Amino acid sequence: MGRVEHGWKVRPDLCAIDSQTNPKKFLGHFWVDSLVHDMHALDLLMNTIGSKKICCGSDYPFPLGEEIPGELVENASYADAIKVDILWNNAMEWLK
Repeated sequence: MGRVEHGWKVRPDLCAIDSQTNPKKFLGHFWVDSLVHDMHALDLLMNTIGSKKICCGSDYPFPLGEEIPGELVENASYADAIKVDILWNNAMEWLK
C-alpha cells in the first residue's frame, strides 16, 4: 500500500489520472479472502484492512488452495469472534 500511495502522491500524472482520492482511503471498502498461505501475510492483511472485510478463501476448484479450507484462520491467535467472522459471518454479510 505504501508504494501505491507513494506513486499517487509523487506521480499524479501517472497514478491519479482516474481518481483524486488517496488509494489508502479505499482500504476496508472492498472484500478480500483469507487464502494467503502464510500467517505473516494474514496478519498484514488484518492490520491493513481489518477483519470485517476478509472472507474465508478456498481457491476452489483450483488445486492451489489450503488442504483444509480455513485451517490458517483456525490456527491463528485471533479471538474466536474474529475467526468466526472470517470463516462465516463476513461472507454472510457480503452475500446478504
